[in-house]
Amino acid sequence: MEYDPDERVLKTFMLENGKVWKEIQSLKLQDDFSGFAVDAFSISGYTAKGTESSLFATGTVDNLAIAVDRSQPRIVGVRFVDGQWRARAFGFAAAGYLLERSADLNEWHAVGNGVREDGLYLRLIDENPSLGDGFYRLSR
Repeated sequence: MEYDPDERVLKTFMLENGKVWKEIQSLKLQDDFSGFAVDAFSISGYTAKGTESSLFATGTVDNLAIAVDRSQPRIVGVRFVDGQWRARAFGFAAAGYLLERSADLNEWHAVGNGVREDGLYLRLIDENPSLGDGFYRLSR
């Protein structure tokens, strides 16, 4: 499945041995459509040996991320590069997010220009990290 938010079109593909198996009509969402709701996610395979009605799914799933409105960003990949603190978090838009730093977990200070968009991730950068220990959080 592939959803293009600009065109508001959902495309679904079914392949057999790498070739199109069945044509599935693309779905154009109406202008009054307000969004998707996901209540479950599964990757499954099913087989009924010897029948034509079986479906056996095999393949590779890579770089899968599922986020919902209630999801809290998780800071990962923390490292120092050329004296800068860098990390990333899953997210689509930097707007509304604020990277903050604290020396004592009580008093927090905003890191200017610390959240930048990078594909499906938010790049987190502190160009001037404090010397010694520091704590970081991403807030809205």
